[in-house]
Parts: sequence; C-alpha cells; structure tokens
Amino acid sequence: MSRRNNTLNLTFIGTSHIDPEGYDSLYRHLCELKPELVLVEVSLYSVLFRRTAGALYRTVFDRNMKSLGLDPTPELMNARRFLDVPFEYLAARRYCRESGALLRLMDLSAFSFIRLLPAFRLVTAGNMRLIATLKADRAAQEKRLARKIFSGKDDFNPEMMLARLSRDRLALAREKKLASRLSRALRRYGSLHIACVSGWEHLIDDSRGRTLYSMAGAGAGRIISFLPDAAGRHQSHGEGSHGAPR
Repeated sequence: MSRRNNTLNLTFIGTSHIDPEGYDSLYRHLCELKPELVLVEVSLYSVLFRRTAGALYRTVFDRNMKSLGLDPTPELMNARRFLDVPFEYLAARRYCRESGALLRLMDLSAFSFIRLLPAFRLVTAGNMRLIATLKADRAAQEKRLARKIFSGKDDFNPEMMLARLSRDRLALAREKKLASRLSRALRRYGSLHIACVSGWEHLIDDSRGRTLYSMAGAGAGRIISFLPDAAGRHQSHGEGSHGAPR
C-alpha cells in the first residue's frame, strides 16, 4: 500500500467472525467512532450465498438438531453462525442506514466462493454428530488468544500465524488484494473518517508487511471489538506499534 495514502482518518476494527456477541459489540464501536465510510471484509457473494443457499442449510441444520436430539453446544452454534449472513455486514449496514455513512464491501467474491463451496458438509447428520462431541469453544479460544497477542504477552502464536500465512499462497494473495482495495478507498475517500472492519487476524503487527494492518502504513488506529480494555486499543503505527518488538 502506498505511503502517500492518508491513514490518519482510518481506524481498523477487528472482529471474531464467530463471536456470539459480535453484532452488538461492532455496532456500539461504530456508533462511538462515527465513521463516514465503513469498509467491511465481506464479499457480495458471501452475503448472497448466505441469504439463499445458507438459508436452506440453516433450515436443514435446525431440523437435524431436533431429529438427532443434539444439544446446542458452543461448537454447533459456531457452525451455524458460519451459515448466517455475517454480523459485520448487518451491524455496518444498520449503522450506515441510521447515520447516512457510506458502506462498501471489500472482500473478494472468488475467495468466498472457494471458502463456502464445502459448506453443505456442515449440515450432514454425521458431521453434526461429530461437532456435537467437541468440547472446545473456538469463539472463547479466539478471544483468549487475541488478548494475549494484542497485550504483548504472546510472541510465539503471532509468529506461527504469520508463518502459516506466508505458506498459504491464496491467503497471502487475498491479504494483498484487501490492502489494494483499501488503498483505492483511501485515495478516493481520504478526507472522510473511515472504519475498516475485518477479522482480528488481519490486524496483527508484522514487520514484514504480510497483514492488512501492517500494509496500511503509518497513522491508522486499531480497535479489537471484543477486547474492551486497553489490550483492544492500540496507538497509531506512527506512534510505535507497527513492527515493534514484543
């Protein structure tokens, strides 16, 4: 991303896509920030898919839950939320309708197509039985991991995540495309106060510039929506957070 872009009016808001409280948290942050443009890491295909095929899958999912006698475990509910229209889009749309702010989707439909292609497997009886046996709660685990990372108490996991990103050519290409679309938005709407909503993993500091946040350049703020304390808010890159040693 070009350093000529004005990021002083840009604030990143990191979310957990499976956070059961994500909608309310994101909407509250948007109302506090009052951005004039909201960019969301969601594609048009993702929204359309979940409104059509996703609605059918949710019906099958709910029917199987009842017929199989499954309890609504955290992991089953995480799986169902994957089939919902992303709360990031719904919260941003509500805020923009109420405030008159602009809303732009910035993710790639091609990537969403690849990611959502196997979604039908989530609603098969066998897979639902298997998911119901899982004791972990990924939403809670994500929050604990993010708290460690953004409070500077975890050097190991960020390096592992960034190394995995480097090995995933599709994910790395997507990261660069997201940064390119953000750059275009900054050039076109740079005078506006902009909020960029994305998964929290995109906002990890990286001195090698592989994440969306680290590609943005100096000046942008960062909020992790599900971390209400200081761990969820970082100063701008220009004040020393970007690439700083842990």
